[in-house]
Amino acid sequence: AVGPRGRSIERDGSYTARWDAEGSCFSLDGAWSTRAGSRTWSTAVSGFERCAARCPAAGGTVEHTGGLSGVTITIAFDGSDSATWSSSRGRSGTLDLACGG
Repeated sequence: AVGPRGRSIERDGSYTARWDAEGSCFSLDGAWSTRAGSRTWSTAVSGFERCAARCPAAGGTVEHTGGLSGVTITIAFDGSDSATWSSSRGRSGTLDLACGG
């Protein structure tokens, strides 16, 4: 594909998304990247699962590497209404999630 500024944009990767209608649960595992010019953004999701009216299940992670900064951010879910994050630059913190009941 070609973006609005005439740059080529490429996407590559694979993932598995599942929907369990009985439990109203969504799960995602996979890795993909987007390349625009000489920049590449990549995302990897492992063990992510969220069911209706609940917080994401413990053990899931999302890792994203930015094409401009090269910084990698990792988000880890523990089953609660907050997730922890850490960066390749040594910073870390927590994120409040709008979930649970």
